[in-house]
Amino acid sequence: MASTTSTTAPGAEGVLQFQPLQSTVDSTFWMELANNKLEKYRLSEEPCTLQGYYTPARSSAVSAPLQLTSTSLALDGDAPSAAPGGPQPYIAWGSLYNVNTLDRFKSFDRERIMAKASEEIWCDIRSGAACANPALLNRFVVYTFADLKRYSFYYWFAFPALVPPAPMRAAQIGSLDAALGADLAAAVVQASESWRGACTDATPAPAWLVWLPGTNRSSEITASPLTDWAALQERDGEVILAFCDPCNLPSNPGWPLRNLLLLAAAQWGSRAVRVVCAREKAGRLDPTFSLMVDAVLPEVPAAWPAAADHPPSQEVEDPAAVPAMAVPKTLGWEVNARGRMGPRCVDLGPTMDPTQLATQAVDLNLKLMRWRVLPELNTEMLAATKCLLLGSGTLGCAVARTLQGWGFRHITMVDNGKVSYSNPVRQSLFEFEDCKNGGRPKAEAAAERLKAIFPGVKAAGEQLHIPMPGHNVSPQEEGAVMRDVARLEELVLEHDAVFMLMDTRESRWLPTVLCAHHEKIGINCALGFDGYVVMRHGHGLSKSTDDVAEGVGEASCSSAPRLGCYFCNDVVAPIDSTRDRTLDQQCTVTRPGLAPIAGALAVELLVTLLHHPQGDKAAADTASSEASPESPLGLVPHQIRGSIAHLNQLLIHGPAFKQCTACSPQVVQEWRTDSQRLVMRACNEPKYLEDLTGLTAMHTEVDSAMEAWGDEDENSDEDDF
Repeated sequence: MASTTSTTAPGAEGVLQFQPLQSTVDSTFWMELANNKLEKYRLSEEPCTLQGYYTPARSSAVSAPLQLTSTSLALDGDAPSAAPGGPQPYIAWGSLYNVNTLDRFKSFDRERIMAKASEEIWCDIRSGAACANPALLNRFVVYTFADLKRYSFYYWFAFPALVPPAPMRAAQIGSLDAALGADLAAAVVQASESWRGACTDATPAPAWLVWLPGTNRSSEITASPLTDWAALQERDGEVILAFCDPCNLPSNPGWPLRNLLLLAAAQWGSRAVRVVCAREKAGRLDPTFSLMVDAVLPEVPAAWPAAADHPPSQEVEDPAAVPAMAVPKTLGWEVNARGRMGPRCVDLGPTMDPTQLATQAVDLNLKLMRWRVLPELNTEMLAATKCLLLGSGTLGCAVARTLQGWGFRHITMVDNGKVSYSNPVRQSLFEFEDCKNGGRPKAEAAAERLKAIFPGVKAAGEQLHIPMPGHNVSPQEEGAVMRDVARLEELVLEHDAVFMLMDTRESRWLPTVLCAHHEKIGINCALGFDGYVVMRHGHGLSKSTDDVAEGVGEASCSSAPRLGCYFCNDVVAPIDSTRDRTLDQQCTVTRPGLAPIAGALAVELLVTLLHHPQGDKAAADTASSEASPESPLGLVPHQIRGSIAHLNQLLIHGPAFKQCTACSPQVVQEWRTDSQRLVMRACNEPKYLEDLTGLTAMHTEVDSAMEAWGDEDENSDEDDF
């Protein structure tokens, strides 16, 4: 609270009282502190440097506070950062101690950190550093606890003021123009304004000297830095101390004058000094609002040490380890909103935009993982990775929710079906209302639910039919089918990773071709009744047509062969698997716990792959592999095959098949030559893909070899007989 006295009458001396400095913290500071806590400080409680900003008092109704904003933490070494908008403010240097728990905040040894700040101020006074940089006199301390789950911040400020051995007294206090006369006061203000404007530093010094000529009244009044004190004493005239005064009271100076007067007594040996308390109106120093104080100072005893062994601004690992030094007693802990000694608390949760609050909370778990367990986790990369989910059913819902848990922000759902009454209990993104009136489109409903769960996600739903080998396309349907093909290719191009989560095997064929052609990450996930397979496709083939034609791309930049895709184990082309199916064969009949397990593994495989330095070209790890130090999240397998009936899991791998009907160079080359011909013939001609890739010739060779082997057996039997 402000301390007030009446104006001291001329010739009388009263104890000089100062209005305490008050703090104000912008919400942007707390947001920056929260971000720094998660990204930089983590579990560290080491002090960090702050910049506070204040101005001269500009209104008779209120004093100017010390302000913290987001720029207060944006420091590069000791270089001043950008100040808040408006007239250039003055800088006060501070130390921030951010602790990890509320109990630690309550028991924090605040007297120790106050003693450290006081020691630094005293050292700067005795060494003369404060004359060169008066901002060092205005150091402050704040210790905080950030409750990032609730966005509540506890804090306590201190503005250390060294207590002299005897009270400072005021012989007289009054307005500047009343003390000097209107003309002389205006000249003092003009000299101060000129000096401030001529300062080349990023911010002006908060204290300076004004020289008034003595007998030679024709000399010009000048302002200069505190380092000129000794030189000005040699000149004929009067030297006046001036400072930026944040106080608005008519009878009291502001808190920064306390340490400044102690400097005058300790460094210059002054016992009396005149002080201009510079205040502003309309953006300029005002002689009627500014004060003149005739201060009487005590003698500073020589017994106070210079503390030269502890240089200014030196930080220590543990403030509690700093020994108590024989420095002047210190005051300055700020009172709380009730006017009592104690900390303050600001709760930003209710005032924050709910979407922004959700965004911060969603990322909290991921950023906490980096504190102790996974410092290499790249949350920004995950948030920027765009995922395309082909299939919005049981697997699609499971994968989408796990992607959200990992902080992915771009998710596109694709499906051609509608929500049925059997879906909501197994598919977590749907509800009963989605089933009514024939059912909502699955992709659209799933995307809306993702945004309802977390509004910060960029989710979209697309109803799309994917052409499939073995599913005939009539001439009348060809145009619509090729439009779907073109749209699917656009979606693959727009995304970084493609999840294949459909019900049928053949529906995965075209996305596999597109991933191989456009070199996109392909993740395949398929379910049986009690088993599952999760796999990543081998990296895409080179986009050079000649390279593909020659088979280039079958080996990665390492010695490991290119890994196979979902179809690389097949020796026949995919066919229509829905024809002549019973009800249990038409539906995905699987144990309910299988999809969440497989969906989670599919996402974990993608996250691990994204963090591997070789990306989708990473060699396949097996169960016997040791986690590479290059892979911060552990093993990066090719295939994960598991069974919940036996509660087991296998990591297997296989190279790309040169005659694969989906990812082989022959198929990719045909797509690049004539995509429409490839799709139409694959749909309408069951043997086309086998002929294209050489599987037909391979079957013929195998049949011939088997016949020859049989003939040899028959001849051998005859000979034996």
